[in-house]
Amino acid sequence: NLTKQTFTNFEVCFIDDGSSDGTKDLLLQLQKIDSRIHPFFLEENKGATFARNFGIQKTQGEWIMLWDSDDLLYPNALETIVSYQESLPDVDIFSAPAQASKRGKTMLFPERSEGRVTYEDILARRLPQNSKIRLTKRNIMQEVKYISKNVDFLVNVELVKRGKWFHINKTLGLLRIEDDEMSLTKQRKKKVLELSIERSKVLDVFLNEHGKKLFNESPALFSAYAYGVAVGQLLDGNYKVARMRATEALRGKKTARSCAVYILSYIPGGAGISKFLLRYIQ
Repeated sequence: NLTKQTFTNFEVCFIDDGSSDGTKDLLLQLQKIDSRIHPFFLEENKGATFARNFGIQKTQGEWIMLWDSDDLLYPNALETIVSYQESLPDVDIFSAPAQASKRGKTMLFPERSEGRVTYEDILARRLPQNSKIRLTKRNIMQEVKYISKNVDFLVNVELVKRGKWFHINKTLGLLRIEDDEMSLTKQRKKKVLELSIERSKVLDVFLNEHGKKLFNESPALFSAYAYGVAVGQLLDGNYKVARMRATEALRGKKTARSCAVYILSYIPGGAGISKFLLRYIQ
């Protein structure tokens, strides 16, 4: 639906992440019809994180918007944002909400008033989760990399540190939310463990840099992140780090799960026990 935009001066960079379903042929046909379409083909599937970073570096436009293939951008979306750009030339990042649905049902999110977005807002996640429509100056976007799955908010933290952010209170698209409740089947259990460990390492770095500020802004959110780090580090056998982060999680908000991770960090073989109990402590 990007070709239906009322604002027409843009390029579309499609990143084909090693597909085998005929997508490549379709993109090549579209490129012949519309010269604004620039497809790039990865030889093998490398995941959304790699594909996003690859696309960010390939784009030539002054501004960058990331958009998933199964979501919709309303025809007036780009024109609306451009009108704000013209009236706010000092702004580097614009965001706007999208209507969101999951399993065919509309999801409700709190509204965010129109205006400037601060570092504290992003850190404490005061920007609604459906504010996925984001247009960023290319020179800023290319300084920031996606580093892991499902921790995209870290990109927002890095962006707001580098530029001025303005939120537009107009719904400009439709998001289809995937069901992220990962079942712990034998086929997927290993991936769940690996992802938990990967996220914990990323969040550990984040807390080292932003933890004190986040605790002041939102102790409960700080506790949730510290708990996530503690779980991943426990699974990875790093008992000392797991114990430290579990202690911090309890300082922000006392929960039975954080207590359980704290206790397991003192038990020899606690990593093995935590893997068995993963469905309960996650």
